[in-house]
Amino acid sequence: MPGTCAAVVESTGGPLGVAASGPAERGCPIVDPHTGAPAAHALASLTVTGPFLAEADMPATAAYCRGAEARDWLSGLPGVTAFAVTPDGDTWATRGPSGAGRPRPTPSAPAG
Repeated sequence: MPGTCAAVVESTGGPLGVAASGPAERGCPIVDPHTGAPAAHALASLTVTGPFLAEADMPATAAYCRGAEARDWLSGLPGVTAFAVTPDGDTWATRGPSGAGRPRPTPSAPAG
């Protein structure tokens, strides 16, 4: 649901970079270079954590561009964890390193 907190990120393992991609604040940040239209099959929101911001930001942008393929692609990356909200409000998360800032759904958010 727009305007509600869908997940909380906690780090028990030291420094943590957190990056998000999605249209919620400023519209769709990624466009298809061939059409100029927003990325097809875009997620409503994608949050990625990694050891440092640069290691979270690049995968967040690249995964957002992948749309429905984002989850599988992110699951194969070492050291990052992701939490996504789909356009219909469902959520999903990848498994990441222990203590590495795994986003977890809030009690009121749907779990995917």
